[in-house]
Amino acid sequence: MLLWSIRGSTIDYLYRYAKDKGIDRAWAIDVACLSLHLAGWVVIPMAVFGPWALAFYFGVWTIAGGVLSLVFAPAHIGMPIVTDPDDILRLQFETTRNLTMPKWLSFFFIGLDHQIEHHLFTKISHQRLSEASKITKAWAARNGVTYHEMSYWEGLKDVTRFMKESWALEPKDIVQIVPSSKGELVDAA
Repeated sequence: MLLWSIRGSTIDYLYRYAKDKGIDRAWAIDVACLSLHLAGWVVIPMAVFGPWALAFYFGVWTIAGGVLSLVFAPAHIGMPIVTDPDDILRLQFETTRNLTMPKWLSFFFIGLDHQIEHHLFTKISHQRLSEASKITKAWAARNGVTYHEMSYWEGLKDVTRFMKESWALEPKDIVQIVPSSKGELVDAA
């Protein structure tokens, strides 16, 4: 569902942007890229292969969304919500966690198992993020900054527990609830 949510958000964003700010070069480029995507993945394949091309498109992107969820969810879901976007260090250290895993699995994450460094050092290639994580972890320890790190399996369990507890809450109560350092939901008010 992740990629379908992203697709819907993209269309909503383009609509709101055009309505609020008008059509400019950046908007036109975004629409052109979306149109090329749809032409290359849907229109042309449907003309060649018929309706099976549409089924293939939905299948591929649904699987891709599931895979992305398995990458992003344990790295972000259940972490505190920081409302001050100007506090960059707090934002990156508190809202992301690194995931420890075997090297063979890390290969498939293309560096996204090192979420903290991925967010802090956007120009570092993914092959070097594990080296950067050693430096970042040492810096965090010297400066008393919490460095969130857990195994991938524990991250998946933590996300599952957090989501189960979150779904039991009323929407108005979720804003006041944050996860504790042990993963349980506690009242922040």
